[in-house]
Amino acid sequence: MRTAILIRELSYGGSQLNAINLAGYLTMEKKLITDLIVLKPRNDYKDSHKQYFKKINVYFLTKHYAINLIEVFFSRVKMMIKLYLLIKKNKYKTLITETQYYSYYLTVLYAKLFKIKSVLVVGNAFSQLFSNRKPLYLFHVFLHNMALLFADQIVCVSYGTRL
Repeated sequence: MRTAILIRELSYGGSQLNAINLAGYLTMEKKLITDLIVLKPRNDYKDSHKQYFKKINVYFLTKHYAINLIEVFFSRVKMMIKLYLLIKKNKYKTLITETQYYSYYLTVLYAKLFKIKSVLVVGNAFSQLFSNRKPLYLFHVFLHNMALLFADQIVCVSYGTRL
């Protein structure tokens, strides 16, 4: 069985470290082929977690950060096409993601499109989504709720996390 963990970036942080550790565990202990699919081109853990990166495939969907709005738009479209082709090529059975806006939406969308399992990992950052009431955040709350509604599995990893 082949599994992919979709994550925004591999910058220092709790959910990023959890994703790397989960990928390492699934690969080394459970003998699953596990890939990390990273939306942004950053990996702060490449030296400290070498033992995992030797066994895990890491795919970066973008090569650099977008600078202006036009570049952002085309970068996201290109990223979505790359993700689609990667999922199709590798024939994943499960997509897993951590708490980030776009990775939640993309995981559930592509899981439904390819008729595979989706797992959303919910942590402390989830509650931060609801702390801001600006119109853009309300849109994200709506999409987040849709992702939670259509996900196959939801895993709460932080004490006190409520859905």
